[in-house]
Amino acid sequence: MSKAKARPRVCMTTQEYPPMFWGGLAQAVQRVAGFVSEMGWEVHVLNLYEEQGPPGLLDEIVEMTVEDRLVVHRIRIGRERPPAWMTLWDSNESPSIRLMYQSLERAHLKYDFDLFHAFFIYPIGYVAALLARLYQKKLIVSIRGNDINQHIFSPEKVVFLQTALKQADCVTAVAGDLLVKAETLTPVMNKSRVIFNSVSLGNGSVGSVELARLDGSVVGAVGLFKQSKGLPYLLKAFHEIRRDRKSSLLVVGDFREAEREIQNRYLSHFGSKDVHLTGPVPHRSIESYMNRMDVFVLPSLSEGCPNTLLEAMAAGRPIVATKTGAIPEIIRDGENGLLVDPGDSDQIRDAVLYLLDHPEKAEAMGRKARIDAEAYSEERERQKWRALYQII
Repeated sequence: MSKAKARPRVCMTTQEYPPMFWGGLAQAVQRVAGFVSEMGWEVHVLNLYEEQGPPGLLDEIVEMTVEDRLVVHRIRIGRERPPAWMTLWDSNESPSIRLMYQSLERAHLKYDFDLFHAFFIYPIGYVAALLARLYQKKLIVSIRGNDINQHIFSPEKVVFLQTALKQADCVTAVAGDLLVKAETLTPVMNKSRVIFNSVSLGNGSVGSVELARLDGSVVGAVGLFKQSKGLPYLLKAFHEIRRDRKSSLLVVGDFREAEREIQNRYLSHFGSKDVHLTGPVPHRSIESYMNRMDVFVLPSLSEGCPNTLLEAMAAGRPIVATKTGAIPEIIRDGENGLLVDPGDSDQIRDAVLYLLDHPEKAEAMGRKARIDAEAYSEERERQKWRALYQII
């Protein structure tokens, strides 16, 4: 039996949500959920997160809380390690996807959602698409970056991407180039829109963190350093920068456990001298670390709309970033930062050295970046989402 509704209900599905996760996806879902709640919707966030281990019982894997007027369902999806015989063409994900579907359906049968809003195309968007089709409900699919950048190269996942995109009544993306990629799978342009992430602008009162071991010019990067973030290219570039001038590399953030070994291999290969790894830091401390950087570098191989880029702009940092995702839509080469090609350590090296050798130009670019960050305010993002929810 569904509960009587005094206002429309939306089910937002995501694999990441605070405080368990603090990446860009988790922050974005929390922001959007808040915007929609302000409009008078009853917002349910279903955070279906994976953990290694056997699947649990459907009525035991859910924890529900009310947080800032949002009903948050945290649902643990057990996932057992694949057997050694599995190949690219086999799937160990079917039990996990089925459990996601069953959990989502149980919630829908209880609350009778009017709208499904899936953040990430696969697997969560695919599961929401099945439910939306079965129960004849509206569906928004929000492309975030890796869901299309990574899974478009997985032959066994392409059909899932297509199913979610075809079923969606509206497709949003955080970068125009993500919609172009989605269009190669199925037509989406006539039902899509770009909504960039937003950044909170501080008042400039945050100082820089005290790190006594940093010598010379400080080159920095911030993030959860998975493969797509391109950190090895920055390590390689810094190895040569350090030969040219006294400098330190400040890496703020952590590695995904599955990729820690390969990142450590690159650190060993290029040398860890003058490379400072902070490990995980509270998000509220990011600005103070950025303020310690003479140049902020975003060496990503692929991107959506990186929050760290917007945060570096808001902090007024001179920026070197790669031409991927929303970055070339936000950074104008030579005006509010420098753009380089993805996967090119030489270009990163040359751009960083240029900014270090021309401090007046670097400072001017940082000032312009700070001004331009105002165009990516939270209020601007709020109005974009309000406009969509008013017509869906």
